[in-house]
Amino acid sequence: MLNRCLLVVASMSTLFLMSCGGSGDGGGSPSPSPSASGAEGLWLGSAGNRSITGLVLDDGSFYLLYSLAGNAAVIGGVVQGSGAATSGTFSSSNAIDFNTEGLGVVPATFSASYSPKKSLDGSVSHTAGAATTFTSTFNTAYDQAPSLAALAGTFAGKASSTKGTEDANVTIAASGALSGTGASGCKLTGTVAARTQGNVFNVSITLGGPPCVAANQTMSGVAYFDATAKRLYAATLNSARTDGTLFAGVKP
Repeated sequence: MLNRCLLVVASMSTLFLMSCGGSGDGGGSPSPSPSASGAEGLWLGSAGNRSITGLVLDDGSFYLLYSLAGNAAVIGGVVQGSGAATSGTFSSSNAIDFNTEGLGVVPATFSASYSPKKSLDGSVSHTAGAATTFTSTFNTAYDQAPSLAALAGTFAGKASSTKGTEDANVTIAASGALSGTGASGCKLTGTVAARTQGNVFNVSITLGGPPCVAANQTMSGVAYFDATAKRLYAATLNSARTDGTLFAGVKP
């Protein structure tokens, strides 16, 4: 979990993680919809010796992907939730830390201070254990238009879930059709579509039968394509946010 780790990858038994959980609250009067406001963007940084790739979307949903300690090439998990920005602070009380290093899925609280298109610095806290702090800076790639034509290709990398990590290949067509196969033989199909705001893609996948760990489940989330490095980061979760898959891979 984040108080011991921080980035994202996934397993073909659950490929891709990133479900936009709602933030709702009770009470007698309706509350405004969450908004990222000045915290929106692509944020790159670190938490100790772990690398961070963070996405805060216009609807208030966010994904903080973190790497294994000392190994920026392999994702260790993702903190996901929905929050709202107010007077330089972006916070969420419904976050989860989805960890692929054996710690599972843990509820968390996320709080960060931001300077629009400059910095996002904060902490992730769990009910047990000390908070983990992170720092990050805005990356202007977020302001570019997402392109399915640029994304199209076959990515070789690692897919991970709470059940483990394996080698995997994911192919995305210019039409947005997605298919993937893991070393275990698990297969999946799905779709990728460009979001209307931000250089981010919405992802939906359906896993095949055994040997997929989460056989026949459908998951949804987001993906980010680093065009310079030709690297894809993706995360998907089931609707209950109790299971998911993360993927990081590169194409020729």
